Amino acid sequence: MMLTNKNNDMTDTEIIEKANKAIIKELGVSGYMRYLRLRQPNNEGKDFVKEQEELYKDLSVDDLSQMARKHWENTK
Repeated sequence: MMLTNKNNDMTDTEIIEKANKAIIKELGVSGYMRYLRLRQPNNEGKDFVKEQEELYKDLSVDDLSQMARKHWENTK
């Protein structure tokens, strides 16, 4: 019996896009971002949540919001 798959005709970009959507559906956006971070070279064993807590420990929600707003404005 030969295994067939309709996805064989997809381009690499289409496969990556479908995979990303499946991960987001399963893990949510924050889980997807964590997954991407963990897949980067030299990140083996790092705890994303602890890193973020340490990085932003002295900032308020308002500070973070203001930083995000400035970044968004600068990337338009």
